[in-house]
Amino acid sequence: MQYPEFVLQPFPNQISPSAKIHPSAVISAHSVSLGRDVVIEKNVVISEQTIIDEGSIVRSNSIIGSFPLPPRGAMNFPMIHPSGGVRLHREVDIHANNRIDRAIFKGYTEIGEQAKLDNLNAIGQGTTIGKRCLICAGVTIGECVLVGNDTWLGPNVTLDHQIGIGNNNYITIGSKVTRDMEDNKVVKDNYAIDRKRFRKVIRGM
Repeated sequence: MQYPEFVLQPFPNQISPSAKIHPSAVISAHSVSLGRDVVIEKNVVISEQTIIDEGSIVRSNSIIGSFPLPPRGAMNFPMIHPSGGVRLHREVDIHANNRIDRAIFKGYTEIGEQAKLDNLNAIGQGTTIGKRCLICAGVTIGECVLVGNDTWLGPNVTLDHQIGIGNNNYITIGSKVTRDMEDNKVVKDNYAIDRKRFRKVIRGM
């Protein structure tokens, strides 16, 4: 069968012999790649077009490659079957009850190497999270968001759709970000401040 150019091509499952998969996990019958020493815990669902690199862990009840919701404001929008996928890079740690959507078109929702996601996060389709990011519990990240390397997202942070978050940022508990951020910023509530200035303010209190 010939697939359109914008669709990721299916491939036979490629699962390393050293991968550890709990018997209750559900793995798509095709187009899944699990690298060396990957761990898939209880009740995890891994959809097609998912690539998980070596040393990564997906903990209980997480869904990797779920279908994105219809666009905002679309009342009777037809259900679209995504043609993209999800990629977890090396040594990513996904804790329990996370949901990571597949990219709709050719390409991947990506989690950078050594990033860690706490429990109960929702990652929108087409989003890219950089290396060594730490994402606390209850974070919601919209569609097609770019999060730079070494960024910390506190509990219950919300990132709007289609924004860019620079490197080495610190977004505090419950903050809501609706526009692009440069590198080395701290966000408290809805306001951004340079990290060096933030340290001076804290020390002066």
